[in-house]
Amino acid sequence: MIIGISSYIRKIVGNMNGVEVGHIVPLVFPFPSYSWPFGIIGSMGQKRIDLMPFPTRKSLAIVELVVPLMLFIFGTILAIIGFINTSNFPPDMYNYLPEDEVPTILGTNIILNLILESWFGEEYIVRLQWLNLIGLAGVGLTIVGWGLLLPIPGFPGDRLLHSIIGPKEMRDGSIQTSIFILMLGIMVIVFVSSNYTPWIFLAAIGAWQRFSPENNPNPIVLDEHKKISISDRNRAIVVIIIALIGGFPGHLPSYSLPEYQNGLDTQSWPKFISMDNNSSTEIVLEIEPLGILPVNGSIIYQINGALEKEWKITSEKCNGIRICNFSNVVELNKQRIILSINSPAKSFSPHILRVFIDVIDYQMEHEIEIRQRDVSGPINSYWEFEQNLENLKICSEFRIIGSSGNFSLDSPYWLIENSSSRGIGVHEICLIGYEGAIQSLEKINNQSLKLGPKLDFLGDNGEMISWNLLLNNSRNKLQVFEGNWEIPSWFGMDSDYIISHSDSGNAFCPSSGKGDQIDTNVNWGVVELMNYSSKLITGNRTGNGSLSIGETGWIAVCSGSELLEVFDIIPGIDISIEKGGISERIDESIFLIENRMELDYTISIEWHGDSPETDIWDLSIPNLAKNNSLIEMEILPTGNFDLERVVWITADERGIVVHLSARCSNQGC
Repeated sequence: MIIGISSYIRKIVGNMNGVEVGHIVPLVFPFPSYSWPFGIIGSMGQKRIDLMPFPTRKSLAIVELVVPLMLFIFGTILAIIGFINTSNFPPDMYNYLPEDEVPTILGTNIILNLILESWFGEEYIVRLQWLNLIGLAGVGLTIVGWGLLLPIPGFPGDRLLHSIIGPKEMRDGSIQTSIFILMLGIMVIVFVSSNYTPWIFLAAIGAWQRFSPENNPNPIVLDEHKKISISDRNRAIVVIIIALIGGFPGHLPSYSLPEYQNGLDTQSWPKFISMDNNSSTEIVLEIEPLGILPVNGSIIYQINGALEKEWKITSEKCNGIRICNFSNVVELNKQRIILSINSPAKSFSPHILRVFIDVIDYQMEHEIEIRQRDVSGPINSYWEFEQNLENLKICSEFRIIGSSGNFSLDSPYWLIENSSSRGIGVHEICLIGYEGAIQSLEKINNQSLKLGPKLDFLGDNGEMISWNLLLNNSRNKLQVFEGNWEIPSWFGMDSDYIISHSDSGNAFCPSSGKGDQIDTNVNWGVVELMNYSSKLITGNRTGNGSLSIGETGWIAVCSGSELLEVFDIIPGIDISIEKGGISERIDESIFLIENRMELDYTISIEWHGDSPETDIWDLSIPNLAKNNSLIEMEILPTGNFDLERVVWITADERGIVVHLSARCSNQGC
């Protein structure tokens, strides 16, 4: 309709200036594209320009200005009407778009921006993301109107250039060469700096048309010698410049929005904070949507470190089990969660505040490191494994302030590498572990990591400081054969529980405390645990079935939303250990292992440590684990009870190995 109105006005203006012009027709794309969702791409006249003689250069300018200005003005009006009739919330259809279809975001020109921003405020940016069809058509018309003013041969903008400069001058070879060089330079700049297809197309067409002027007839002006008055020429130049600058639709007038469905934007969340001991602070978590759809979900937070129980973290929006729910979060309804943190009364090593985001089809975690300011101690929150072909080695950096001194350990399973005496400054401290060093560490189930050995520092000034750091990548191991895992008969027999799984990240339990139910009283087949999915295990475990969990990632055992235990999934033969895991410390004297493979495996013993093999263990260990059978083992410590002892089991295709390690304490045997 707007094209028809503009064409009719152009015809009237042409008749008033003694020119018989024909109507114009729109050009449209035959297919939808996020780079040009507007449909119309231009307009063309029914009559050739050389068949419409213009009496004067002024009449040429007036007639050729009509269509671009009408499209721009009417497009602006339609865009405003479209914005008025667009909601602040995305349409329901966005919830049902196929995964390979994404919404289109629009940009607007400077003039339209000024109008919309003064009228709608920040709402106009939000509405651009799902502008209705009237507004979409309006924005498209403003872009087409702007494009028609460009000095490209065949466009009204080029004929306006004829009017302003003069047809004779435009036919001059030097001027044509200068314009061609200018267009060629613009084309090169556009090709280098833009990947927006319409701009590349326009630049290429402009250079090509200017290079081949014989393909485009020039307008015929009957009285070429009658110049435009200076005032009329200046008015035309001002109008064109304002339209070209104010109407420029931007580097990307439209683009796709790939992440539009769910999730939170955590870019504003802190990554570390500093605190004193026995102090308090607040952390503000801005709950902002990552995409454009309303977001409903929860955040789950937990503090990880040696003094986990001595921290107090509360929030008015969170319940007693550290779950904070939020709903209907959109760009115009952003929320915030404020966490109040009270640090331990005594000096502390760095701790990690883990914040898990639990939204349907979107889960992620954010870590905030909490450090104690202006004191000697570790710089990082973890001991990290170091590559060492000969020994087990872990390292972390420590800062010494005030006084030099000596480091020492309280564990016979660990040794400080190189000198234990260190001066003021930052030092990397590395520990070498003997066989059984990892198994000797304390396991904290609800943190999923082990605590490294206690490290003491005695300063030359007599001050003693001690630190415990978590050991990164030290979760329990769960061997899975060919991606399927049968739940052991003793696993969680006391009550119903939830098994949660993911292919990556750190473990957490579903904020809902629920999952799809699996009744183990009956045969339940093979159930696939997808990424970030949960299953509620019920029944007495008498039915046959298995979980398909792959050979990477983790599983978490949960009681509602409370994390009980975590296992890293690794490929291996299917050997399970009651109340323990492969390569994990076994604290029970009598325990069961289960060979759930179709093969028999031999059982051997390996002795480690600095104490004789005999007289310190009372063993009842069979030498064979038959296929699909339970094996009971009994391992009792005897003799010198001052020894530090660790028991663990490994299993691979070569067989099952029981490891017995005993070391003298630091004070000796």
